[in-house]
Amino acid sequence: MKQNIISLVALILTTSIAAPASLQAKEYHVYFCGGQSNMDGHGKTKNLEPKFRKPVPGVMLFNGASAADGKKVAGHGSWQPLSPKRTKFGPELFFGRRMQELYPDRNFAIIKYARGGTSIDVGAAGRAGCWQVEFKTGNKINQYDHALATINNALCVKDIDGDGVEDKLIPAGIVWMQGESDAHKTKEIAMKYKQNLKDLMTQLRKDLGGKKLPVVVGRISNSTDAKAKGLKTSGKLCTWKFSKIVRKQQASYCCADGKASLVTTTDDYGYSDPWHYDAAGQKSLGIKFANQMKQLHDADSLKGRSR
Repeated sequence: MKQNIISLVALILTTSIAAPASLQAKEYHVYFCGGQSNMDGHGKTKNLEPKFRKPVPGVMLFNGASAADGKKVAGHGSWQPLSPKRTKFGPELFFGRRMQELYPDRNFAIIKYARGGTSIDVGAAGRAGCWQVEFKTGNKINQYDHALATINNALCVKDIDGDGVEDKLIPAGIVWMQGESDAHKTKEIAMKYKQNLKDLMTQLRKDLGGKKLPVVVGRISNSTDAKAKGLKTSGKLCTWKFSKIVRKQQASYCCADGKASLVTTTDDYGYSDPWHYDAAGQKSLGIKFANQMKQLHDADSLKGRSR
């Protein structure tokens, strides 16, 4: 099976010992952000307003380094205040900002692992790799192992904001933007996407320490710049050959899960190339992720009060 990681459940009880009276342990609501290149992010930082280029107080980010399948387990990184990279940013930037707006009395911690071109199904992995949980190829290391290493490395740091006091980390949810690679290989692989996504989210929830964690999924979409690639589906230009199938599979998973939600605004986004959302699209995607995450939290709260 996969590597053992430090459970978030155990860290919820973590407190500082003999901390200075002026300092108190902070609670951080932790979200995992994962997927392929549109989660990794190709929005250009230079296209952001200056105020969005600054670090966000109260929101921390651990961005794990990626590696291909079969490579030594990666996931190294460090906790930093949420801010865009020098040249590019992903949806986590505005997800964190929006969550802070929605919950101004909370602190947030985002653990991110994403790698461009990755599939869930091993049959569509290519050189980029796959996230399939039961992976038995080669040394059995794939993207899920790298993601778990990222989570492990992030949680090994007990004082994530560096203020000298150990922090309390509360598992809160999962954000997922992926599926394009599974929509490009074969119809059979595309048809398996719902089950593959279900298996992956079930395992990820378990490893994050919350079997009922809410999941928000970004629906894949097709670039209007696909003409350069000469790909067509049903007479319409299409970047991903079997995108319609995967889109239905994503929607079906979210409907059946009961604690998952689908962001569908991706159809309206501009592209920086035939594959990747532009800065405005990345911004919108992050905000929509946060809005729907709040809806799932609100629905869960209502269920709790009705019991």
